[in-house]
Amino acid sequence: MPSHRRSLDTSTGGPLQFFEIAMPQRFLRPGIRDSKRFNTISFKAQSFYIRVLTLVDDYGRYDGRDSVLWAHSWAVWNEQNPSLVVNPQESAALSCEILRSKLWEMYEFDDKRILQVTQWEERARGKSKWPIPNSVNPLRNPAESCGILPPSPSPSPSPSPSPLCPEGKKYHSDSRVALYWLNEKSGSHFRETDPNLTIISARLNESGVDIDGVKQMIDRQCQLWKGTDMEQYLRPETLFGKTKFDGYYAARQKSAQTNNSNPQKKNLKYHPDGSPDYKSLPSAQQMAIARGEIKDPFFE
Repeated sequence: MPSHRRSLDTSTGGPLQFFEIAMPQRFLRPGIRDSKRFNTISFKAQSFYIRVLTLVDDYGRYDGRDSVLWAHSWAVWNEQNPSLVVNPQESAALSCEILRSKLWEMYEFDDKRILQVTQWEERARGKSKWPIPNSVNPLRNPAESCGILPPSPSPSPSPSPSPLCPEGKKYHSDSRVALYWLNEKSGSHFRETDPNLTIISARLNESGVDIDGVKQMIDRQCQLWKGTDMEQYLRPETLFGKTKFDGYYAARQKSAQTNNSNPQKKNLKYHPDGSPDYKSLPSAQQMAIARGEIKDPFFE
């Protein structure tokens, strides 16, 4: 139904006049609350999905770039909820979650990613600005669209690159969130490779470990190690390694102290894998730590 808007005739400075603009309206159908796909995604992903439904055209299509979806979906929320900000990395992870549930799909046209809501039943009121999926590049599978796999290769005599992650392999639902958080806090660019996601998933699957605690652990280790020789060990294989993770996670709520605030730690050196080399400490300090007379500087 057309929506009426008022406009001032700027050429004459005359009174406000009415004109009509065709404004498409979106209605959430009752079936969405009982949808199996919709109810398999997280509550925040559901919120993201509904926000995008208000953006798509009459054909269920929209700009599929993560940066655009984040800016157009979360700008007002982030402004009004500074303690609950959804950053670009989290928004991209939510998009991947929705993609895996097949509530929407992605395809490409002129190297631009386009989003297509599946099972779209809205009545078309005009021509779509986005090309028809079947007339351009084939729909990409969820792993490809999330950047987990390289794009499907076109027929070529040269061999295609091996995938970064085995297709169909399942990781913990928060493994990508943890990796995004590490990249953001450390300033790194670790990719969603199988080794990275596997080691993070293994720790998140352990009893007593959750994503909030992992974020705290990452925050603390970044505060401790950034700007020091240990900064090179802010990486998944060190932070989420089986032998080191328990110590980092247990100390996640302790205040982060720098080497300057802990004189004992100045003497502590580290092995290439990030573990402490206690033999680098004076022998008297080694004995005191072994007897429990002083705190282990590694966990200070």
